[in-house]
Amino acid sequence: DVEHEAVAVAVPLKKSSVTAPPGSSVMAPPGSSSVTVPAGNASSNIPMWQQEKQGAKCCGCCCDYRRAVIIIAIVTVCISLASIIVIAATASIPAANVQIDDDVVLGIYEDSFQNQLIFSCVSLVCSICALVGANKYSIPLVGINVAWYIGGFIAGTIVSISTANDMSEASTEGT
Repeated sequence: DVEHEAVAVAVPLKKSSVTAPPGSSVMAPPGSSSVTVPAGNASSNIPMWQQEKQGAKCCGCCCDYRRAVIIIAIVTVCISLASIIVIAATASIPAANVQIDDDVVLGIYEDSFQNQLIFSCVSLVCSICALVGANKYSIPLVGINVAWYIGGFIAGTIVSISTANDMSEASTEGT
């Protein structure tokens, strides 16, 4: 006679623990300083810091890709806004601060400000698309920003080389 014994194994639901920030409305279970992090999505009312990380982790350990995209988009929006302000302020007073006698060089100089302003504005719009796309889990919106990173790098390189060549040609013609 061989007796068979049934063994039941309890597998816990996917949970992770985090420490609740001071003053939050999340209550830790009695006797514990950690809370269970619920899974959330774009339409849930769960704050992002309480949501479980989804998908692969960026850099293997840091945070999920959604949060990484949001962080990079916020940084890029801030840099783009600062760039737009600085370029607009600088472009409004170049003739007073820069002593350029050659009209061709002055035209190239002013065109470069216009190009920089256009690049900064497009970068701002694309970063906002990435931010909205990460919040709504929209791959096409995030893809717009990725395409701009690639296209903007290529276009920026071409414009910079063209501007440098134009300045070089103008300076050799003047001598």
